[in-house]
Amino acid sequence: MKSFKSPLHKPSATRNSGNSPSTPSVLHPRASTVTKNPRSAVLDPSVTPISGAKFSTPLSVRGTPIRKSHAKKFVTPFKTGMRPGEVGHTESKARYDSERVSVASRFGTDSAPSTTDQRVRPTRRRFFDLSVPCGRKTLASSGFRPGSLGPEALAGMGLDVAELHNLDRNSPKQHQFPVFSKDSQNTNSTPPVLQGPIDAFRELKVIGGSLATQEWVDNHWFLILWKLAGMVTLDPENELDVNRKRWSWTETMHQLRYRYEKELYGGARPALRLIAAQDTSAGLHMVLCVSDITWSEGGTGEDGLPVVPHPTLELTDGWYCLRARVDEVLARATRRGVIRVGRKIAVSGASIPRDTEPCEVLEAYSKVELNLTGNGAHLAPWYAKLGFQQHPAIATLHKLSPDGGTVPCLELVVTKVYPIAFLEFHKDADGKVTREGPRREKEELAVHDAWARKREREYQRLRKEAEDKQRLLLDWAQRFEAKSGSWHPGDDEEMPSHIESLFDECEYSSDPSSVLRRTTSRAEAGWLSRFARERAEQERESIELGIERELQSTCPPREVRNFRVLLMRDARATRRPARRLVELTVWEVLSLAFDGAPVGQFKEGQRFQVTNLLPTQKTAWMDRGVDDSHVYLSTSKISRWSKL
Repeated sequence: MKSFKSPLHKPSATRNSGNSPSTPSVLHPRASTVTKNPRSAVLDPSVTPISGAKFSTPLSVRGTPIRKSHAKKFVTPFKTGMRPGEVGHTESKARYDSERVSVASRFGTDSAPSTTDQRVRPTRRRFFDLSVPCGRKTLASSGFRPGSLGPEALAGMGLDVAELHNLDRNSPKQHQFPVFSKDSQNTNSTPPVLQGPIDAFRELKVIGGSLATQEWVDNHWFLILWKLAGMVTLDPENELDVNRKRWSWTETMHQLRYRYEKELYGGARPALRLIAAQDTSAGLHMVLCVSDITWSEGGTGEDGLPVVPHPTLELTDGWYCLRARVDEVLARATRRGVIRVGRKIAVSGASIPRDTEPCEVLEAYSKVELNLTGNGAHLAPWYAKLGFQQHPAIATLHKLSPDGGTVPCLELVVTKVYPIAFLEFHKDADGKVTREGPRREKEELAVHDAWARKREREYQRLRKEAEDKQRLLLDWAQRFEAKSGSWHPGDDEEMPSHIESLFDECEYSSDPSSVLRRTTSRAEAGWLSRFARERAEQERESIELGIERELQSTCPPREVRNFRVLLMRDARATRRPARRLVELTVWEVLSLAFDGAPVGQFKEGQRFQVTNLLPTQKTAWMDRGVDDSHVYLSTSKISRWSKL
């Protein structure tokens, strides 16, 4: 049998004070004999000590054993003739740079820059240059006014007024332009070819617009034409210049490429697309344009009264269209002609039904419907930019209606402050709620103190009853334990089924001692003692919960709401003087504090911005034309205050 050799004792070089070449050392790794530590020499008889060795230090064996490794010869990764500075490397770099220049010129709108000074990187492909041209005017600064030229004047300038005014998304023939070939442009030799949305889609595909679909082109085709028709009637003089003409195939494709670059290729999503996908709230402030109005059928109802037709608006953000359901305030404005096709309206606090599923905007026309209220919508200037707005819409008291729904935002100034008051609400067994009050602050404090004293007395009574019952259970446990003697049930034993009925008889009996006298078995007494102690422990753990449950019926918590009425006026009155006053009921006023002032404190002259107010006392609203006429609003759970 071979002798055992420890795996830790591996041959390793040691230092030696001798200078003989035969002495093993780090400098002579191929020495014939390797010296280990003295202990290993004793354990391993095959190791022969070196004669003449004066001193040696063993290497540590705790780490990885030291092994001599030979460094490999360096091999260059470059092929022959391809090292930096050689001819092959220079030719390869020049060929690579020329390929990058060709890629940049193919995907860029401008010619590729020179590569003599710096390396050219491929640029992002563009279908339209989105940079704002220098000196561009907005609609507000253009000096134009809608309706300044009538149909006769437009017809006298050579415009087809019927074609501009009678656009219909379901009539593709009206959406086609005559296009001449390049060889025979504006000549009688070759008739023009009519081109419409199908041709526009085909042209987008030719220039690389692979993200577009025919449905997307059809949607934008109509909206682009609708926009260009309005611009033509606004500035008809440009139509006399071929290079500046808007009502043409060239300008329409120009607009279509802009939309492709910004939305499909650039990833920008318009307002209605975000709302249809439910990626943003429909209640944000936005400006939309009325693109169509449909009416419900009128007639006579079952009660014999006439049924007034109700309008449904089609609104657009310039990119897509959605239907909108309006309340009676907006319906009246539509019947009067205040809201009509082409008008822009600023909308705040709009909503969509809760059961509406998110969907793509091109599929949303029949699935998503906006809900608009009169107090959350007003006419916007004709030059207003469509889509989401950066700042909230500030309504004025003059524009509010009692049946117009939630008021999104008001800026008000305090003119009078009324004291804080309190209302208490009671609910009976049938669920009917009655109101008590209002009370002043001192009256409320007196009522609250009386309720607190009554609740404390009831609490002490219930706690005393619970403690008395717990002491009684422990007394029974001791009496049953004395009768059982030294017998106690084991932890693993199962309690007999009749023990609980015996204990209930003892608990509800007028003479509990009779149960004790009838208990003749020591085992029954032991089980009853154990059951009584467990019941006492349960009562102790649930004593507070039981008391609270009893107090809910004997002395329930009070439901009290605090409020304060403020008499306020419009803080910003631009077009009309601030004639109306609002009596604003501020609920939970004790939760409001401004600039370190005490809670619930308001002062005359303070200016605030308040959101999400609700009309109240609708039959008490006064007419708009009366000086100091009063309207009535109240705050809601989602109202927010900002001190100006």
